Amino acid sequence: MEIKQIIDNNFTEKYNNFIIENSLPASFLQSWEWGDFCQAKLDKNIFRFGIFENENLIAVAQFIKIALPFGKFYLNCAKGPIIKFPIFNFQFPNKSQISNSKFQKNILKLLVQEIKKIAKQEDIIFFRIAPVNKIDILNNFVKPKILTNLKEPENTLILDLSKSEQELLKAMSQKTRYNLRLAERKGVKISNFQFPISKNNVDIFYDLIQQTAERDNINIFSKYYYQELLRITDYGLRIILFIAQHEETPLASIIVICFGNTATYFYGASSNEKRNLMPNYLIQWGAIKWAKNNNYKYYDFWGVDEDKWVGVTRFKKGFGGQEINFIGTFDYVLNKKWYNIFRIGKFLKNIL
Repeated sequence: MEIKQIIDNNFTEKYNNFIIENSLPASFLQSWEWGDFCQAKLDKNIFRFGIFENENLIAVAQFIKIALPFGKFYLNCAKGPIIKFPIFNFQFPNKSQISNSKFQKNILKLLVQEIKKIAKQEDIIFFRIAPVNKIDILNNFVKPKILTNLKEPENTLILDLSKSEQELLKAMSQKTRYNLRLAERKGVKISNFQFPISKNNVDIFYDLIQQTAERDNINIFSKYYYQELLRITDYGLRIILFIAQHEETPLASIIVICFGNTATYFYGASSNEKRNLMPNYLIQWGAIKWAKNNNYKYYDFWGVDEDKWVGVTRFKKGFGGQEINFIGTFDYVLNKKWYNIFRIGKFLKNIL
């Protein structure tokens, strides 16, 4: 078993295919194109690793280098690493998935060894993983003590798009079906846009997400981030912008990211106006139907949590589907002194 840093663009297809075949939902945050987006547009350094056994690819991990205060950094492997399933005879992976402990531990040991080689010169104090596979984590991985608000969702909701539209509707809650049909009756219209997405439609999305952030007291990215995200044209990632309007007034908008066999609802925004028309229900149904008609196998609602996101989770679960539980997020601390400084520093509370 050996680990290699992957920098050859000719490896893109093999790398992406491995992710699609060994993660469910397909982990677009580990895709080659997402790494390129973060590197080219967000000015982040990317480290991609492949682990091989007898020249066969058995794991991949893409880390993004993220700045911390005082010139320090950490590496984030969002929704990864992706490890080849020892047994893959099930439809949806979950916590009961059978794992091969020795196989997985050897892979993680190689990752730790390789990252330690670059940690000092890159001022990296820890690295973070959020596996989509069932993994028996090494004892020296710990639950995050800092940046806990930046963890990936540990649970999600998946719709099986092989079902007919009638079957999908029947699986929804009565309230969800009523609300999306109400929106239809009231004349809410859904449009979708792909590259090139006009400046006007980017402006619509950003205006709506600003309203959402102010109303719900959440943080959002800069307009530049959403603008560049909507400009991704790489073959491996497909970005779709949906907009719900009523009498030419934009009421809701969502960004769906498609990778492999999965369409993922990644960002959502809505207006303070005409909320009684239930545009958020109809726009999701519009995206689900679009994904089904474009031959995606799964629609991923991205994150559910009945403790932290009660209303959002209730909304998503109204569409039916199956909940998937990942094992969580873990940190490997490389510099305990600096990790503890960030953990206990009261003056950094707002940052971390």
